Amino acid sequence: MKKESQHYSKIALQHLQEHPEHGDMVTYGDLSLMEDLFDLFDGDRKELKTNGKIAYIGHNYRFQFVLNKLDKESKQPNALFEKQYLNYPGIINKPTRAFKIKKK
Repeated sequence: MKKESQHYSKIALQHLQEHPEHGDMVTYGDLSLMEDLFDLFDGDRKELKTNGKIAYIGHNYRFQFVLNKLDKESKQPNALFEKQYLNYPGIINKPTRAFKIKKK
């Protein structure tokens, strides 16, 4: 069964609206939000282990799963989120993807 357009973005948007403590952005650094979204996106921890994807350290692959879903949907014309990059000087040497709710 094919998922509707912006399927994962709608889930993320609803979760952010129900939990205002996360603000208006999905970022790699918000650990509890990323774990919640992984579960809401029907991510399968067992499948990650059996496919050898567990090579990523700790929670990294689960979070990449969430970010990749939002990244794909943010490229569509009817996107609910816009892709941005955050820099954490001195902590991470490369920019980190983030997705901010688009203003209407």
